[in-house]
Amino acid sequence: MGGYDFFLIRWKLCGKWLLREKHGSFKHFESTEEPVSSKSWSSIGAAITAAMIIPSNAVRTVTFSLAWDCPVANFLGGKTYHRRYTKFYGTDGEAAANIAHDAILENGNWESLIEAWQRPTLEDKRLPEWLAQTYYLQLLMLTWSSISESPQQLSIQRDFAAAVLMHDSNKMKLLHDGQLVSRKVLGAVPHDIGIDDPWFEVNAYCLYNTDRWKDLNPKFVLQVYRDVVATGDKKFVQAVWPSVYVAMAYMDQFDKDALQAASTLACKVGYKDSEDYFWYKFLKAKDVYERACGLLPVVDEDKARRTLDKVYNYNLLKVKCGKRGAVNGMLPDGTVWWIWHFILQVESLKQPGLKKGLEAWNIDDQYRSLLYMRPLAIWAMQWALSTPKLPKQEPKPEVEADSVGKHHAGFSEVARLLKLPQEQESRGVLQAIFDYTCKKILT
Repeated sequence: MGGYDFFLIRWKLCGKWLLREKHGSFKHFESTEEPVSSKSWSSIGAAITAAMIIPSNAVRTVTFSLAWDCPVANFLGGKTYHRRYTKFYGTDGEAAANIAHDAILENGNWESLIEAWQRPTLEDKRLPEWLAQTYYLQLLMLTWSSISESPQQLSIQRDFAAAVLMHDSNKMKLLHDGQLVSRKVLGAVPHDIGIDDPWFEVNAYCLYNTDRWKDLNPKFVLQVYRDVVATGDKKFVQAVWPSVYVAMAYMDQFDKDALQAASTLACKVGYKDSEDYFWYKFLKAKDVYERACGLLPVVDEDKARRTLDKVYNYNLLKVKCGKRGAVNGMLPDGTVWWIWHFILQVESLKQPGLKKGLEAWNIDDQYRSLLYMRPLAIWAMQWALSTPKLPKQEPKPEVEADSVGKHHAGFSEVARLLKLPQEQESRGVLQAIFDYTCKKILT
């Protein structure tokens, strides 16, 4: 910009802004103070202007770049991790200028790459404008650490697979009844990877004891199978198979879900005994599984359509005349899980001729459940719309009980060892005082 640029790194705002407004730059500011480092925790400000001569009928662009270098992610538990960008800019915290320099030179290329990535979705004529935009609002990217490199994508599933095999006997207090429970038991899929010390202290959620929830383990198995279908990554399923098996054994005390997916995963890793055993249990249980994974449906399409019609009429149309979206239930105060409408839409898209569009918040225009991943269900809608090529599932023959007896004994022993002790009945404060008083009176 040939002498018209001006930088001032220490000045007071009082009285100076009128000079900038009058002259269009900061070069008329007078400062005799020497630059010094700012004090810790102090508030600082910065300003920059640029000027240039623009010929007639010409266009010039001035690019500004704001960058900061915070190389370390700190967690309340005391652990620190370097952020991923430090792999390219170093960890000394002095790379802000280099980051800004690269941003000025490369921002056009970055924008082109982002636009190319988003273009197929944004230009999809089947999608309403609000849906295409919402996809990219629900990426939920926060921090990318620079710890050990994952062999491929699916690193989140690998983290949860590793957590299944963890056991943390440290006690945490449940908010809903005050009981002390182990933070995470062996075999249970955690609710989350943690906040204070991610990956090592899981289950930051402490309202209820999620080790007793019946949905997390089968969902984990189904998600693993979904990712295998989507990526064809056999090394991934081989790496997480021990966690899948243990998760199934732990789940045996509650329910019999995810057996078909577990059988298929066992086939992919070459464990014939486990494949036959889970298939045998599936044939006996006849539970419902994820159609999105390409597994054989167990509900007639006519029944599925009638069920979805019933949900559409009651859970959508009867809530604010269908203008507030689908809900899976409602408390007396009007609280709902608004993300349910994404899931209902996914199932609707799978049924031919059932294309009812949904959109929703709760009835009071409020949101709830911070730190949740439910909004990512919207990407299941894109999965259903993109009609991915799913592996052909050939019907399997029935398995005789005698052929799985030995494996059943081993699996049952693992399940027995993972079984939780009987849950103590939770008592509120008033109930505890009442029981104590009655005991004193009677004795």
